[in-house]
Amino acid sequence: MSFVFSILVALLAATPLAQEPRPLPDGQRFHTVSEGPLRATMLWRSERGLDRSAVQLMEILRAVDEAGSPAAATTGSEAAPLEFFLGPTPAQLGKLGGRKGNKVLWEADFRGTGSPALAVAPRLNDRVLFGTGLPPVTRRVAALAAARRLAPEPTDSVPAWLVSGRASLRAQRGLEAIGHARALAVEPWCASGFVELKALLAEAPEGERAAELLGLASGPLPLEGLFDPTAPFRQSAAGAARVMLALAHEAAGEEPVSHGKLAENALVRLQELQPRWTVEGGAVAGHPAGWMVTATQAADALALETSERSGPFRIEATVVIFANDPKFPGQADIVFGDQGGDRLLLAVNTREGAYVFRRAAPEEPYEIVTEAEGFKPPAFSEISIVIDYDGEVVEVTVGGVQLPPVRLADRSLDGAAGIGAHAGSTVFVRRFKRSGRR
Repeated sequence: MSFVFSILVALLAATPLAQEPRPLPDGQRFHTVSEGPLRATMLWRSERGLDRSAVQLMEILRAVDEAGSPAAATTGSEAAPLEFFLGPTPAQLGKLGGRKGNKVLWEADFRGTGSPALAVAPRLNDRVLFGTGLPPVTRRVAALAAARRLAPEPTDSVPAWLVSGRASLRAQRGLEAIGHARALAVEPWCASGFVELKALLAEAPEGERAAELLGLASGPLPLEGLFDPTAPFRQSAAGAARVMLALAHEAAGEEPVSHGKLAENALVRLQELQPRWTVEGGAVAGHPAGWMVTATQAADALALETSERSGPFRIEATVVIFANDPKFPGQADIVFGDQGGDRLLLAVNTREGAYVFRRAAPEEPYEIVTEAEGFKPPAFSEISIVIDYDGEVVEVTVGGVQLPPVRLADRSLDGAAGIGAHAGSTVFVRRFKRSGRR
């Protein structure tokens, strides 16, 4: 079974609730956490993490279970266990599952147990994983998979695309309940899908947009980039269409509504929605501490605001920087004044210092505009950032150190702002606020 097809089966096809899991051939189970019918099991020993990752996975399973109906099934007084295994990396999960040499992010039936397994992605050093917790990709995949396994089978009145949309909505609400997602229009995963969906529908004649939305939802979900380490981790337009239809179905209550009318109602709601972010790379997600941004070793992570602003501004941010592998530096990125890819980017690197770069266009290289000499931003500690623009000159302060002011003669700093992490880094953005200046 191909990698993409196995994901398709596991996440999208209707899957009945797991029956009593069969034992692993060698009995290998580390750090199992159980709550009623739910089980979360780490497949590796962790001196630092102990059972921390299993507890975090259980938190997700419990939140998704509580976010909708049906709940994890019970028969009489005995519960039917629903177990999820967690591997340390895709490579290790492949090895543990008997597919040495293959990277496996998701395994629907792990070693014949009847239970699924997922890997921590991107790869995080065990010490870093203890400090950061499970990354956004792992949390989102776990929530989606749990919601899908708890979902009922499709019927004539509730087709597969609606079952899928309701499961996605349930996963989102479960993550919201534990602080690992914001409201739909604000959470970068969801907001990106809504931005793409709106753009696609804008290309269709106004009278045909409801039918176009229904067509997108009824078609297959594009999965080829969902777990690509160089691609942004975000919901597709088709996935967003399914969520909007699920919301419209929920609002209709017991009232019978045709699919066409459901699409019309979903379109009205979509037009009212103002998504805040679009993810350009990596994974960016809400977190109880603010925002969590993770970049793979292969590509940067970045989420840009959808609204472009003009005139003087102030950006205030607080970041905590981790390197996914402690052998390398970590780096937080703050983008400001982005005009279609012509952007200014503040890089705060734990080994190299603080720099402001400019890239004139997406295909052009970054060039240094200003930098702080002899300054080494601390890792694992809060770093305050202030960017001031008075309409002519930009001043940047990082951790109390001011970089030389910059005046750009050929352009204003009107445009979008964003938060990101350099390849191989995880960044907590505890605060990010952009306001106007007088």
